[in-house]
Amino acid sequence: MLSLIRRTVHRGYVSVLQCSQSTVSGQYKVVKYSQYDSDCLGGLKDSLNKKRG
Repeated sequence: MLSLIRRTVHRGYVSVLQCSQSTVSGQYKVVKYSQYDSDCLGGLKDSLNKKRG
């Protein structure tokens, strides 16, 4: 059970890193970057909430 939680958290971190990297490499403007990043983090929070609930 603990390994499942650890794997989920790790996957979440990786997805956030990928979001940040793809945004930087795409050279988005600052406004788009913050919006895109917050969408990624929001998705991560939603997935964690679903796992918990």
